[in-house]
Amino acid sequence: MNPGKSTSDRGCSQSVPKSGIVPVPPTTQVTIEIRIGPKNFSYTVRLPPASMLVISDELTDLLHQLDEAAAQFEYEFVRSLSRRLRTVQEAEDLQVRFLGSECFFPSCP
Repeated sequence: MNPGKSTSDRGCSQSVPKSGIVPVPPTTQVTIEIRIGPKNFSYTVRLPPASMLVISDELTDLLHQLDEAAAQFEYEFVRSLSRRLRTVQEAEDLQVRFLGSECFFPSCP
């Protein structure tokens, strides 16, 4: 996306400011539709104004710290279950294999 240019999506065009942030009108509504078998479910969500959607640097730093703490907890927990894990890299390799098996066999518990 080029700042200062206009973009179009499904016939709707809007101007993107130079900052790269697209303003959200205060009355924006989004409808989420989910189809489960023959039934369709929909739910309309009203979005807050764009000023409420800005994430501050402080919040980003806190989320990053929380993510690191959660990763450390996960490593220590898995390590306590399996004494064969000695390094964080071994735990990450195990996690990649586990996530891969979930992707290939999603119906397995």
